[in-house]
Amino acid sequence: MKSIGIDLVEIDRIQAMTEKYGERFLDRVFTKQEISYCRHTRRGFRHNSLAARFAAKEAFYKAANPLLGHAIPWHDCEIISDNREIPRIVVTPALKEALGNPVVHLSLSHTHKYAVAVVVID
Repeated sequence: MKSIGIDLVEIDRIQAMTEKYGERFLDRVFTKQEISYCRHTRRGFRHNSLAARFAAKEAFYKAANPLLGHAIPWHDCEIISDNREIPRIVVTPALKEALGNPVVHLSLSHTHKYAVAVVVID
């Protein structure tokens, strides 16, 4: 293991940011694919999924920063889910190379109040 990161987010906080800043907040933090995955057509957003992705990005940054020594733009990593709904982190090729082509492990969980993510860069 090279590095580990963890983050815990209140789902209500992400919902409040989404309602207050709308697309400006979403576009700044999330990729189009992440936004699309978390959007419900009739009921707005699945804020628990947004919060889990926010926590995953934060956990990734906490794990990657000591290895790189600098901040990472929000869109340099993306949280996607495969056909079995298993989330994983995809990073830009340049960032992957800067990190030494690691394997990145991700675990997400949420309740009705909190979302948590753990990232291991191996």
